[in-house]
Order: sequence, then structure tokens, then C-alpha cells
Amino acid sequence: FGVVAAEMGLMRILLALRCAAVLPFALGPRVDVATGGAHIFMDYDHFFASDPGEVGNWMLNAMSEEVGRAGILEVHRKLVVLGCKGVHKDSPPGFTSVVLVDESHVTAHCYSERGLLALDVFTCGAHDPANLADALHTRVMNYAPSARCVQRQRVDRFQHETSRVSATSNDVCHLPIRDTRGLEVEGRAMSSRHGFT
Repeated sequence: FGVVAAEMGLMRILLALRCAAVLPFALGPRVDVATGGAHIFMDYDHFFASDPGEVGNWMLNAMSEEVGRAGILEVHRKLVVLGCKGVHKDSPPGFTSVVLVDESHVTAHCYSERGLLALDVFTCGAHDPANLADALHTRVMNYAPSARCVQRQRVDRFQHETSRVSATSNDVCHLPIRDTRGLEVEGRAMSSRHGFT
């Protein structure tokens, strides 16, 4: 029984190493993955909005202006004020500002009495969301110097397989290994503006 348990433990370790791309030859063929976009999340605390409608409007305008400066096409924008003075009176006070762009979206959601602000910047084309996120961070910090960015995270989106070397039914782990060579799907180049062709 001890030998079987030890072998099972070794298999789990090899599987974890293969899935983490530490040991790509451990359990089968390599899978290359490219991405077609990225999503940046930023969370702030100490962002208090005494008038959620006014602050939400400022945020919406700031997002719209920075989207334009980045050269990204805005297709729609909306502000929803929540809570006492807002349309949704049963919600906690705050706002949601949304700028839809042809490459995805930029959003801000605020719980004004708790001082919480969440910004999302998602692009799936030629524009790196980091530049837009940096510009919005500067705007937030200039508007509310007491605010603190407590989390900033980047997540690659639209991950897709670009190649597979002799796939077999023996593949145990299908988690991707990131490919930094560029965006290509089965020999077809990705569109430089909108991801997939």
C-alpha cells in the first residue's frame, strides 16, 4: 500500500509540474496558447463619494476622455447612480460607470459610503489596457488623493490554442503553456485590431 501511495504522490507532482510548464515533457505533448486581449482589475479603498451622482459623472467623463486619448473607439457610455438618490433605491449608495468600446469595455463600480472603487479595463485588440489603466489610476489619485490602490491584476483573455504537437489520447493535462511568439491560430494571423480573423 505504501508503494502505491508513493507512486500516486509522484504522479500528482508530475501532473502539477506539467500543468505549470515546469516539466513540459513529463506527461505528453506541449500545447501553445496565445491571447487575444487582456483585462486589468484595480481595486481602491478610501474613495469616498459624498455625492455618488457627481462623482460617477466625473468618473464616466474621465474614462471616456482617456479612452479617446488612447485612440480606442467608444461605442456607448452609461452612468447608473445607486442607492438613496439613484434609480435603484434598494441598492447600497454608489454608482456604476460603463464605457463600451469596440475592443470591449472600461467600467467603474463604487460603494460610496464604504469608500470602495473597482475599475476594470478590458481590451481585445491592438491597444494594451495597461496604458489606459495607468491613465485612469492617475486620474483617480488626482481626484481623490486619499484613495489607495490595494490591488492591480492583469489577466490574459481569449486564450486559444495555437499549435499542438502530436496530440494523443494519453494527454492528461490540457492546461496551456503561454506562447510569447505572437498571435497566430493554425497558421492564420490574428487581426491587429480585433483579435480573431
